[in-house]
Amino acid sequence: MSESAADIPALLARLRDQNDAAAQQLGLQLGNANTQSPAAALHLIAALDNPERKVRWAAAVALGFISGWPSARALINTALRDGAIEVRARAQEALRTHHEPGVREMLLAALADESAA
Repeated sequence: MSESAADIPALLARLRDQNDAAAQQLGLQLGNANTQSPAAALHLIAALDNPERKVRWAAAVALGFISGWPSARALINTALRDGAIEVRARAQEALRTHHEPGVREMLLAALADESAA
């Protein structure tokens, strides 16, 4: 995929009229193309707040490929709090493959905080 990080919001916006498979595929493509792009990570993290479920789904998939604490924190928050079970599941899958050290511990701490609240 030759799109730059600046193209990500427009690409995600096109998902409105697509099926879930298209959201999954776009998430994989964006993740593979932007594994070390801080700008891409910012766009994808912002997309986790989009009202469209498919946009949040694709963003969660893509963030699984992007290392760094910002993407890990955003995925943990999404895995715990998104209103759509499909999006939470994609964020959880992304966290399983996330390569940032300490992600598992961070998730367990967040789960402990959730249960204490």
